[in-house]
Amino acid sequence: MKVGIICRLDGTSNSVRPEEIKKFLGVRGHDVTLLDTHDASFFTPWFYRGKRLREISRRKKTSIPELMEMRASALEKRLKRNGFDAVICETSLDSYVLTKKLGCLTIYDCPTPFADEMLYSAQLSERELEQLRSMELETYKAVDFLTFYWETYVNYVKRNIYDGSNMFVMNYGCHPSNKRVEFSQPPRIAYMGHLGGYWMNWDLLVHLASLTRDIDMYGTPDPGDTEGVNYKGYASPEVLADYQFGLITISRDELRCEGFSAKHIEYISHGLPVLIPNWRRHIELIGGSIPYDENDFPEQLKRYSNESEWQLKSDEAYEQARKLDWNNTLQVLEKIIA
Repeated sequence: MKVGIICRLDGTSNSVRPEEIKKFLGVRGHDVTLLDTHDASFFTPWFYRGKRLREISRRKKTSIPELMEMRASALEKRLKRNGFDAVICETSLDSYVLTKKLGCLTIYDCPTPFADEMLYSAQLSERELEQLRSMELETYKAVDFLTFYWETYVNYVKRNIYDGSNMFVMNYGCHPSNKRVEFSQPPRIAYMGHLGGYWMNWDLLVHLASLTRDIDMYGTPDPGDTEGVNYKGYASPEVLADYQFGLITISRDELRCEGFSAKHIEYISHGLPVLIPNWRRHIELIGGSIPYDENDFPEQLKRYSNESEWQLKSDEAYEQARKLDWNNTLQVLEKIIA
């Protein structure tokens, strides 16, 4: 089967999943093409032509719903020209193309419920948010199959937005490291991830850094004034081999409380116990997790800095990573793309 994957290969965790899907399907005999809409040249010939050029030049800002419609028009032509048998969309900004008559199997593999993310990040006007919600629901209904990067997001959407028969679960995955982390004193804590979203809860991270000097932060974009946080720039996941804990900080909004962090899976793939705010629900779904709040963080850290307690959590984490191996989490695609 000829498969096109719409994605943004921007170096973040969201670019990992499409690469893994391509590899998984390719090994099984499918002809897979990644359509990288993060590439600046991808839309240029269409966006800067005639009326569109004049329209964009007059605007100081194009709204997200308008941008999604423009991208969908450009993508529709490109997808039909390629003659795909199936299209998988991995990006919210490009998802509206799935409402078009593409003449092929359509799968929306959505990282995060987009309209709710925009709601809690306060980036849109009330009118823009209403437009986005309408487009999102239209897309959910139009696709042959709909899923999200973690099962709790599937349940969140079913409760709050849409409960259709086309929904299924396909969790995020990992490659368990051949070399697991080892216990060491004093234990070191790694924070790794995207540093530009509201959901990372910068204030919480600063507070935790004031409680211990053993937190190192990696990621992009550069936060500038790190306010006492030990920022060490960008690093590949291999650096995690030098740490004993992974750290997650999240906002308290309803979406993120029900949510998921890709770095959580990256941490456990190295056997790292993961310190995670206790307001995130369903923590028990990922073994090796250690819940904390702003007040008991030092106590939790002290407890699991005991070697025997740490080893138990590390074993739980690595066992969970084995279950979430990409070859396991992506198995459901074999039933859909045959």
